[in-house]
Amino acid sequence: MVTFASTKNGEQKITSANVKALSLGIIPNQLLTDALAILPELRFYKENTKSILDALTELRATFERYTPWVSIDKHGDLFEGRYSWGVGLWLNITGCSHLFDGEVKLLESIFSLIQRMGYRARAGIASTTGTAWAIARYKTDFNKNPWYILQHDEDIHTAIANIPIAGLRIDERTVNALRQVGIIHIKDLYKIPRATLVRRFNKTILERLEQALGQQEEPISPEKKVPKFTERLLFFEPTSLQKNIETGILKILIILCSDLAKYEKGARRLKLYLYKSDNSITCIRIGSSRAIREPHHLLNLFIQKLENFHFGFEVEAIVIDVSETNELTTKQNKLYPDLNDKRLEGINKLIDKLVSRIGYNNINYLKPLDRHFPELTSKKIPAIAAPNKLKEAWKKNPSSLPRPLKLLVKPIPIDVIALAPDGPPASVFIGKKKLKIALAYGPERITPEWWQSNNLHKKTRYMSSNTRDYYRVEDVSGKRYWIYKEGIYQHDKTSKWYIHGFFP
Repeated sequence: MVTFASTKNGEQKITSANVKALSLGIIPNQLLTDALAILPELRFYKENTKSILDALTELRATFERYTPWVSIDKHGDLFEGRYSWGVGLWLNITGCSHLFDGEVKLLESIFSLIQRMGYRARAGIASTTGTAWAIARYKTDFNKNPWYILQHDEDIHTAIANIPIAGLRIDERTVNALRQVGIIHIKDLYKIPRATLVRRFNKTILERLEQALGQQEEPISPEKKVPKFTERLLFFEPTSLQKNIETGILKILIILCSDLAKYEKGARRLKLYLYKSDNSITCIRIGSSRAIREPHHLLNLFIQKLENFHFGFEVEAIVIDVSETNELTTKQNKLYPDLNDKRLEGINKLIDKLVSRIGYNNINYLKPLDRHFPELTSKKIPAIAAPNKLKEAWKKNPSSLPRPLKLLVKPIPIDVIALAPDGPPASVFIGKKKLKIALAYGPERITPEWWQSNNLHKKTRYMSSNTRDYYRVEDVSGKRYWIYKEGIYQHDKTSKWYIHGFFP
């Protein structure tokens, strides 16, 4: 027989107890001394509110397989510093119950999951949050009737009339004050004028009553932001067959793409949640380099992630969230499709597959920057995050002269022999290796931007911010190099030369 207790105002009270203790007369909010008088062998422990909150947080994530609108019941005494008895979860199942063949089947699935996790619970379903809270605690029991469903044609006034006044989620002091004047049940409030009720007690009682009766709205916010586009699928029986899971993913993707088309949106980021029979949750993320509404392409991206995935325990449910979208208007098909359009679409799909297989940061585009030095004229950005108009951005930054395909991060120092002090190189020495130059084009003088600070020029990595004269040279064997002389020629100083890149 085990109980948990907490202390307030010098009094220790029972907050929760196991089944055996409850059957022997131990009840919530009972003084610990009274409980020990009834059962001297009773074992009790100090309540750990952090552990309770952690358990509720874990349950909240688990129940997101049924609905995205899951929230911890913050009316519970755990959050008010008194007692934790009665804390729970809100589940907004509006529009979700039909996915499980009705509310009864949904509750059966929930309670089966709760029992496997080792918990006991009670539940209430109603059209208002206040009524659902009340009937879950006062019209159910843990043994024979663990849940109560208020039918749509059932009157709320009648359903909650005989429920104790504490069922309105009001504090203990107010409950005791109401009992002293003979207000024991919720129905006792029906005949009291509203103004008198507020004047004699407080406004909270009236608000709670109207919320329970549906006369005042009481929105429930989920713990995390609910994606606008989300779908879920519950398997009739848990499965670990990848083929079954892929079929379920495709069904959800078809529905999501149809919903996206209604809003002229396309998916950029998606999350797949696998809810397993051991109550664990696995999240798999994919992304696309552009907005897309193609279920089979998205399925292929998920399959790549699942290829080396070990399911372990069987999967009971899957949920897919579209976490990021972009505009994607419907385009009219061309009579003669443009070859470039097909090529671009193929490239985009290839990028998606490569990113899915080898990682988000391993496939990159170069974004043009308005800078002079070659090593600063672009920066790497993930290909999957690159803007659709990146090609047009490069067209706006054309180079008047050819640039090497391969640019060295750290230029190689070389020695040069020129026919004239300030002329093009005739021979190049890389260490002890001599390259005889057959052709040379240049110079192309590149200077630092006068409007940039010196600190920005220092970021050129291994390189100075001096003026450079670049030459395109070709040796007698046909190999082409991009070399530069650092600084402006001075007759009393030896110029420094470097190889900065290679042409194909």
